[in-house]
Amino acid sequence: RPFYGPRTAANLLRGRGWDPTPELREFGPDVVHVHNLFPNIATDWLSDWQGPLVATLHNYRMLCANGLLFRAGRDCTLCPDGHRWAGVRHGCYHDSSLATVPVAVRTSHGLARQPLLARADRVILLSARSLRTFSDYGLDTGRAALLPNGVAASVAPVPPTTASFLTLGRISPEKGLLELAGSWPPGHRLDVYGSGPLSERLAVQAPSAWTLKGHVPDVAAELARHVGAVFNGRNREGAYPLAVVEAMAAGLPVIARAGGAAADLVEQYGCGVTYASERELLEALDEVAADPRGPYSQAGRDAWRRDFRPEAWLTGLEALYEALL
Repeated sequence: RPFYGPRTAANLLRGRGWDPTPELREFGPDVVHVHNLFPNIATDWLSDWQGPLVATLHNYRMLCANGLLFRAGRDCTLCPDGHRWAGVRHGCYHDSSLATVPVAVRTSHGLARQPLLARADRVILLSARSLRTFSDYGLDTGRAALLPNGVAASVAPVPPTTASFLTLGRISPEKGLLELAGSWPPGHRLDVYGSGPLSERLAVQAPSAWTLKGHVPDVAAELARHVGAVFNGRNREGAYPLAVVEAMAAGLPVIARAGGAAADLVEQYGCGVTYASERELLEALDEVAADPRGPYSQAGRDAWRRDFRPEAWLTGLEALYEALL
C-alpha cells in the first residue's frame, strides 16, 4: 500500500491509528481485553476509556524492537538494559535501522510509560518466565496475572506408529534448528513440521535422518504418531512455548535444550528430559525411545489436563474479569 511505512511510523510515534472507541461505546462491553495494538491501532484512546481494561502480553515488543529479546544467535537485552538505540544500530525491526527508529522510540521510555500498561487494570502473562522478565524491567506485579493459554487436545495419546521424533514451529533463528541439524546423533529420525525464513537453509543442512514436512494445517493429528518431541530453542526469554504444550496434550515426552523456555515446562512438570550437550541429547533420545508412552508421557498429559485445557484457561479468565466488576 502506498506510504504504508511512513504512515505506520507516524502512528507509532504519536500513538495514533485506528480508534476503536466508537465501536466500544456502541457495544458497551463490561471489560475491554486488549491483545495487541501494534503497529496501527491507536493508543491515545486508552486514557479516556473508563471501564475495566485487561491486557495480554504475547511477546516482548514493549521491551524489544523484534519482540523476541534475541539477536545474532543469542539472547539480547541491550535495549531494556539501557542501550536504548541498540535496536536501531542493529536494524532489529524488519532488518532495517530506519524502520526500527519509531519502534525504538516507543520502547525507549520504559514499561511504566507504555500507554497500554499504564492504563491496564490487569496484565496477563502467559508463563512464569515472561512474568519474571517483565517484572525485572518494571512491570507492576500487583496488576500482573499468570494465565497460560488453553490448548485443545484433538487426539488422545496412542502408541506411536513411527519410530521418528518430531519438532514443530517456525523455522527461524531462535528455534535453533540449524544448530540441532549439526549435532543430531545417528540412530534416530526427526520429522520437522513448520516453515519460516530459514527453511531453505535447513533443507540444505538437514541430515538424511530428517524429513522436512513443511506447513501442515492439522499438525495436531500428526503429533500422536511420533515417539516424542524435540525442542532446541535457543531463546531463554521465549514468552510461551505453545508447541511444547501441544506435545504434552498429545502425550508426547518432551526433550528440550537446557535453559530454554521449553525446558522450563519440562523441569516444572517432569514431562521429559533436558540436555546441554550432544551426548546428553543422544541419551535423552535413547531414553524416550525405550518407553515413549511411559511416565514422561503421563506427566505431560496430567499437566495439560490440570493447567492447560481450554476450560482451565476460561475459568481463570472469568475469575479475573469478575474481580474487576
